Amino acid sequence: MSAHHAPTAPLQAIFDAAKQFGLTDDEVWQAVNECFRDAEFESAVGDCLDELVIALARRILVAAGR
Repeated sequence: MSAHHAPTAPLQAIFDAAKQFGLTDDEVWQAVNECFRDAEFESAVGDCLDELVIALARRILVAAGR
């Protein structure tokens, strides 16, 4: 994974927002692990964060439907 294209939002802010929308720490970290595990070696950090935000949004919607 390339460190080019620095992320625009701090990772902690993304985590905090996901938790404010009802996700647990475990759910957030599971999404993080899945996104970075599935990332291509040549992916930029910003690309991975975009995927993380999408994954967290999906989890938030699922949690809201519980």
